Amino acid sequence: MQKLMPLFWIIFGLIMLILTQQVGSQTIDSTRINQARPFVDRSNAKWCEAHKVGDPRMLVSLFTPDGTLLGRDGKKWQGHGAIDSLFTRFFANYGTCDMTITTLDLWVVDSLAYEYGRFTQKLHKPQDADTSTGTGMYFEIWKEQPDGSWKIWRDAGIDPERGK
Repeated sequence: MQKLMPLFWIIFGLIMLILTQQVGSQTIDSTRINQARPFVDRSNAKWCEAHKVGDPRMLVSLFTPDGTLLGRDGKKWQGHGAIDSLFTRFFANYGTCDMTITTLDLWVVDSLAYEYGRFTQKLHKPQDADTSTGTGMYFEIWKEQPDGSWKIWRDAGIDPERGK
């Protein structure tokens, strides 16, 4: 797995470069950002609530049916079933957690919204009273739905230590 990490970061960097160039060549419409922002903010609040109560299905509901979550270690979970399984195992192993999410940047091009931000989570391990606090960065691509709502299409955790 360690040998795959450099490849993961190279591919992630190339994707970011391509997206930046595509976004840079198009007009970013602040009206569209204002339409997407409430959905992103409510979904981020729902993400935090789901972690607080340990509800994997609440998290799954935030993703498109073909949504993909990329872990900071390069692992990939695609589709509702895989994402549900991931979070079911997460809550079984680590318990619930208090989480905060801060959006640092959001832009919209056509039917996709791009969000970059920071998170903090304080894990409450079920096997003991110990807690652990972690921080990280993330990049999400949101896809507009036919009803005008927005759902996560791609979610990638970014390890801030590896980004230095």
